[in-house]
Amino acid sequence: MALRWVWRASLLAACFLSVTGARAQSVLGIVRARSGEPLEGVHVILPESHRGAVTGADGSYRIDGVPPGDHEIEFRHVGYAVLRTIVWVPDDGPAVLDVALETESVRLRDIVVTAEGHAGEMLVRASRSVSVISTADLAELQGRALGDILGRLPGVTTLSTGPSIAKPVIRGLHSQRVLVLQDGVGLEGQQWGGEHAPEIDPFAAGRIEVVRGAASVEYGAGAIGGVVRVDPPDLPESRPIGGTLSLRGFSNNRQGAASLMVEGGPRGLPGLGWRARVSGRRAGDSSTPDYVLGNTGFEEVDVNLAAGYHRGRNGMHVMASRFSTTLGLFKGAHIGNVDDLLRAIERGRPSVEYAFTWDIAPPKQDIVHDILLWRGHVALPGGDVLESSVGYQSNRRSEFDAHARGRDAEEPAFSLTLRSVSGDLKVRMRPRGSWIGVAGISWQDQSNRNGESGFLIPNYHAITGGAFALASRISGTWTHEFGVRLDRRWMEAWPRERLSIGPFVRRTHEWTSMSAHAGTIRKLGAHWSLAAQAALAWRPPGVNELYNFGVHHGTAQFEVGDPTLGVERGRSADLTLRHEDERWTGEVTAYVNRMSGFVHLVPEAEPRVTIRGSFPSFRYTNADVRLAGAEGSLRVLLGWGFVADLSASVVRGTDTATDDPLVLMPADRARFGLSRTWVGDRFDLEAGLTVQTVASQARFVAGADFANPPAGYRIVGLDLVSRFRALGRTLTGTLSADNLLNTPYRDYLSRYRYFVDDPGRTVSFGLLVPFGSAR
Repeated sequence: MALRWVWRASLLAACFLSVTGARAQSVLGIVRARSGEPLEGVHVILPESHRGAVTGADGSYRIDGVPPGDHEIEFRHVGYAVLRTIVWVPDDGPAVLDVALETESVRLRDIVVTAEGHAGEMLVRASRSVSVISTADLAELQGRALGDILGRLPGVTTLSTGPSIAKPVIRGLHSQRVLVLQDGVGLEGQQWGGEHAPEIDPFAAGRIEVVRGAASVEYGAGAIGGVVRVDPPDLPESRPIGGTLSLRGFSNNRQGAASLMVEGGPRGLPGLGWRARVSGRRAGDSSTPDYVLGNTGFEEVDVNLAAGYHRGRNGMHVMASRFSTTLGLFKGAHIGNVDDLLRAIERGRPSVEYAFTWDIAPPKQDIVHDILLWRGHVALPGGDVLESSVGYQSNRRSEFDAHARGRDAEEPAFSLTLRSVSGDLKVRMRPRGSWIGVAGISWQDQSNRNGESGFLIPNYHAITGGAFALASRISGTWTHEFGVRLDRRWMEAWPRERLSIGPFVRRTHEWTSMSAHAGTIRKLGAHWSLAAQAALAWRPPGVNELYNFGVHHGTAQFEVGDPTLGVERGRSADLTLRHEDERWTGEVTAYVNRMSGFVHLVPEAEPRVTIRGSFPSFRYTNADVRLAGAEGSLRVLLGWGFVADLSASVVRGTDTATDDPLVLMPADRARFGLSRTWVGDRFDLEAGLTVQTVASQARFVAGADFANPPAGYRIVGLDLVSRFRALGRTLTGTLSADNLLNTPYRDYLSRYRYFVDDPGRTVSFGLLVPFGSAR
């Protein structure tokens, strides 16, 4: 029903295309400092259309060719806080927007200096490789899973467990090594395993930033592989109540998704803003080109409430969210005995012809993730800014056994509750000559408690504390970055004495180590720059890596921990060349990461037989490894409205003791896209065609896994996006087709690649409808 409703809405939107329209107009105004002095050289940007201007000596700017409607606009100037707001462009004349910028320390967003590739800022945005997905781009992708969105970036792939579970892989690293933050809060459910996807509402993101490579100085030991920041849009100020209704439907699993967002800012209380969002998704079984993947549906409901108050350089922000979902797990991956398991791998497709259904039965996961956040900042005498935050999370997870019957089927095979309280205190320093910086402390208190039904992860309690300092110096064409951090982690756990049997015993662990970062950027003329960075990072082993012993129902594999695992340490270096001019932009990065004590899963020679069936068995172990590779992206304006995009990534993981390749390393891949935009009097239309090519993973040890890596593949995608005026508002409609040619394929990073293909063609429809003050 939901898909049919979205289809009808899309047809209605198409009808509007032929009856509404208006001519493009201009946005103009003057940018001043709070003192009233005009500011010269301010970059004024419309991210959604990549149009922009630079203010003149009198602070004035003008951007032509802007369609009527609401548009996000940004004002950027060194030494001033970035200002993002919404400008309303009428049908019958220019929009005039005068603004005043607040003086601020050149804000190192936790010292990761980023820009979104506008007005030359791409050249000096960071010494490490960073990608940003803007608010405008996310509006076209709303409703898609986070893994699907991130997989479009160079150097980022996904580790999937069926159609509904995917998590980011950055340069071959994932899970505990890649920190995922929602509104600045690190999602702690990640540490329980590779089949635990980020608990994030796919409609809520306003901006996504991906940092490739170690970022432990800024974010702590969990960021040894990279960081994914998912931030909401800025809260409105002095704006009447308005909002958006987002609708999306997907053909493959008949998924229907919707999200209602309402926000406002009382005009009588300048600086106060609030937002409320509720989202829901429901999907049935997914299908490959040849068969249905039984029991792969899901249901999800998300709620998010936020409010903030900001006056000058002082302010605070509060947020509360709940993410709740039930995920079905493919039945064909849960096998009764060893012979059936080997036959299932050899057969390569389900032994049962499943019929599509909306029902979700065991094996399945039930997940509820709650977040409470308070964050504030206050200006100090002398111009520095003091920031603090406190966050609480509760992650409750239950997994249900495929082979339980009767009343037992209603009880989880195991259940876990992870509670975390974390906080930080930072001082962002005003510019002192050519230096800027930030210093602070952070802490976390975390505990896990099992339900009565199982003990895959033992009860434990952990306390972590850290202190850090970072600085950056800008001198002519050079930018230098430095940082150092000290962390200490203490943990007590209560595993069984011999993992699988024996009484529960108390074990304690303590780890202390240092992280460091140094980077430099050299601008080479007007259009080129060269960046280099080196980092030392570390990570203590996770409780699952130490003490796991049992079946992970999400991955349909048996995992065995090792209580003797040591600390994981990384020494990495990157070199990035960037170019930007009016015709083309691009960057290419080469990197190497040498890791001692690298914790990874290796397949055991024989499957593990349990009372719940037979499963591929994997054991955690330490090794000294080298991860090396390259990634790059290129965008070229071809003329006549055409734009070509190319990205590619290569990673090589090697055990340096044996010279054997590491398992579960992403295969080489490239993505090519060609798009064209038409800007008309009645509507804007963007059409894009993408081709993704993935090679077979040729680097593996024969006989070490239950099956050799699958063949390479090539899949084609199509995207159409239209913005049009209807009923006095600007609506956005999307039509997309993933795996357009319905190609059968298996990705090497799919946990179900032993048994089944990945999903086939998916056609999706979307409609974004503003209401109230959102026009």
